[in-house]
Amino acid sequence: MDRETAEEIKRHFEVVAEGLRSEMHELAGGLRSEIRVVDEGLRSEMHEVAGGLRSEIRLVDEGLRSEMHQLAGGLRLVDEGLRSEMHELAGGLRLVDEGLRSEMHQLAGGLQGEIRAVDEKVDRISVDLKRHFDVVGESLRSVIRTVAEGFVSTNERLDRFESAMSEKFGELEVMIRLSFGELAQRIH
Repeated sequence: MDRETAEEIKRHFEVVAEGLRSEMHELAGGLRSEIRVVDEGLRSEMHEVAGGLRSEIRLVDEGLRSEMHQLAGGLRLVDEGLRSEMHELAGGLRLVDEGLRSEMHQLAGGLQGEIRAVDEKVDRISVDLKRHFDVVGESLRSVIRTVAEGFVSTNERLDRFESAMSEKFGELEVMIRLSFGELAQRIH
């Protein structure tokens, strides 16, 4: 294979490699964008849920405070009865608090599960991309190998043709010399 052909194959390979790199970067960029969108969506949902929980807590808190003030006024009149109710209300607040904490833990667990699912999906896509690029690379190697073998075969045929032509021209030169020699003898 001559140098020019080798350089042409190398340039072609570099163009194909650059195309594959570009395609890989585009796919990676798309995956990053998709992850960002999922992340932003999850963060937005989490903030909405947290905002709703805060509002509910404030409402419960305001309601309880209002009731406590009303009870405090009546506490002066019926001290023991209201103390008992206040203790019951405090227990209820603890239950509400525990319930809210439980819900928040469940929401956090759900979000962690969704994030793990996104991570697993990204891992699967990554494996698929690697497998795809391995297949494409192997296919390119096969094509390059076939082209190189074709060049070797063509060079061998050209060498045989050149050798045969050289032999024929040599025979033709001998015949021309003989003919000119005979012609020169006849002329003299």
